[in-house]
Amino acid sequence: MTSIDWRWRHGPASGPLHGAIALTAASIVGTLPVVDAPPDAVLGGGAVVAGVVAWRSRYDGSSRVRLTYRLVTVSGGSTWLAHAVDAGWSPTVAWTLAAGAVGAGLLWRPVRAMDRRRVERAAVREAELEAAAVDVAEQERLHTVADTWVWRIERVAHVKGCRVLAIQDWVFPGPDGVDRCTGYTVEVQLPATGETWRTIAAYADGLASAADLPEGCGIEVGPGASKRRCLVEVATHDALRDDMPYLPAQMPGDIDAIPFGVHRDGSLAVAPMRFESTLLTGAKRSGKTNELLAILGRILECNNTVVCVIDYNGGAVALPWLMPWASGEISDSPILWVADTPEEATLMCAWLVEVIEFRKKHYHAANTARDDDKIDASPVVPQIILVTDEFGSLDRKITEQIRQVNDRGGGAAVTTLTCSLGSTSTYVPPELLAQVSNRLAMRVNDEKALGYLFEWAGGKGRPKPEDAPHTGYGHYRIASGQPKVFKGPRILPSTVRQVAVTTSAWRPRLDEATARMSPDWARIFEDRWERSAHLVAAAGGRPGAGPAGGPDPERPPRPEPESERPAAESFGGAMDRLGAAAEKLRDAVNGAGGGPGRDTDAEFQRIVEGFDVVPELVVRALVAFRAADRMHSRDMADALGVRVELLGQLLSQLDVRPLPSDFKVDGRRGRGYRRADLEAAADRIRRGDLVAPESVAGWRPDAPELPPEWT
Repeated sequence: MTSIDWRWRHGPASGPLHGAIALTAASIVGTLPVVDAPPDAVLGGGAVVAGVVAWRSRYDGSSRVRLTYRLVTVSGGSTWLAHAVDAGWSPTVAWTLAAGAVGAGLLWRPVRAMDRRRVERAAVREAELEAAAVDVAEQERLHTVADTWVWRIERVAHVKGCRVLAIQDWVFPGPDGVDRCTGYTVEVQLPATGETWRTIAAYADGLASAADLPEGCGIEVGPGASKRRCLVEVATHDALRDDMPYLPAQMPGDIDAIPFGVHRDGSLAVAPMRFESTLLTGAKRSGKTNELLAILGRILECNNTVVCVIDYNGGAVALPWLMPWASGEISDSPILWVADTPEEATLMCAWLVEVIEFRKKHYHAANTARDDDKIDASPVVPQIILVTDEFGSLDRKITEQIRQVNDRGGGAAVTTLTCSLGSTSTYVPPELLAQVSNRLAMRVNDEKALGYLFEWAGGKGRPKPEDAPHTGYGHYRIASGQPKVFKGPRILPSTVRQVAVTTSAWRPRLDEATARMSPDWARIFEDRWERSAHLVAAAGGRPGAGPAGGPDPERPPRPEPESERPAAESFGGAMDRLGAAAEKLRDAVNGAGGGPGRDTDAEFQRIVEGFDVVPELVVRALVAFRAADRMHSRDMADALGVRVELLGQLLSQLDVRPLPSDFKVDGRRGRGYRRADLEAAADRIRRGDLVAPESVAGWRPDAPELPPEWT
């Protein structure tokens, strides 16, 4: 329904017309014998109306031009009416009224325009006066703050002759979205007596105490635009006290600026990760894993970056990101490659080293066309970031490979993000630390760790553990800048899933040239999820299941041992029977137990009869040891007829892993397994303490090849 506006309004035509009609009616009424209004009375009434108009103009903001227009129309109308009442109606009187109405109408718009300009100018002048008043008050405040800081620096830092050049307030949105001032920066010019910004930084704690800052607030001093200038950053509100949830991005991010937390003032802490490598350290329960997941989420939000993960802790860092893919919610894995065993990590690092060499040659022409010597990371040729958790637990061979990737990968769009429990040389070797530009340390327990990480020679002003006292707090430094305190956002499993699903719309795939740089490496790359089927199964909540090429998720579970079978057999007896089986197998292979051409696999099944509780993989592995206590991974794989990578994946599901250091067997050094570890796994399975996954229990050799010395 259309609404009707009943408000009384006059325009340039309707106003004069209504006035002329009213004056005509008034003149007719005034000449009636009953009324017979004298002209003097009419003029008096017009004067009263003019007075009311003048009084009203004082309160409605009318300009002098508009007031003059109103007084002229009121005076002209009252004069015309007095004449009409006295002389009576005539053509001259009528034409005079019409001319006055037309003149009033023509003057309406110019008068109104002049009035508006006058009002606007008055408003501008008022705003300028208010701004000037505010500026005067602000200048007085800034001068007071400046004088106070000059006095503090003289009294606390013992530096005289300083000048404050500028003061800049920090204004950032708060948790409720409303802007707030959380502190300010004071730009100080030092005297020409040799003092530097580090001279002031050494007294940061004393300056904070002199300023009587609130708990949780502090002062950070850094270099300025020249050697004689420094920036004194004063936090007056601890923004780190606020809960900071991880807010997923709704559009692709920028690998050149990865936000990983906020400062005390509320501003974002950002790290460039396009060419620069990153190191993240932190003690237990310091929030390191949460911070790693948050950084990983920001990396995955970029549309020109893919991620490889090395994590010996069951691939725990990658599992939350794999979950939507493993459950079929998205079509592609958010993580390009995951390694949770030394064998798989060795493969991945060797592949990355090859990728660096291949990319530099393959994309050389494209780089030359752009007049650049580095690959431009894009959705077509994405950046590869190797994320390593628990770096201190890796063996020397893999750490050396990671160092090569870190040192050589910048031009090939390959960088590293390394995580470690500690910040000392025990966890982070000096040769790796020397090449790391972005250094983050979550809460630590030892001040020496911060000194090693940030290469702080000692003295006052260096970062202290008490500056980041709670979980989620930390220190960071970008390139050769000054270490700063930050707090990382809290990322929940539901947020991880949301990021994984949201970013699937723009997540890039590895460029085809890199994925197929050679037939051998292409096969290794394509089979990565077959080797990591157990991780995909764990991520999808399907024990023993995996993607295509891995164990069949529809395969029925292996029957449990019959109830009448003994619940457990003594470990010694089991091992005696295994030893006897090994001896018989050796006799069979060497011809001692039968004639030539005897079916070795059938003989093995006869020997190990009664051992169906223990998976055949474990039995064959124990037999392969013969009388040795240790065995190299390659020799065991050859004995079982499987690839080394697959053997490592299968045994890791029984918590049987290679020894952390190389050892020598028959004059050769290498990584491998202990017989005692497999015996312990077999004993746990026989007691029912360990249930072998389907991928292990269902393993059968496919035409196994025996070692040369057995034939």
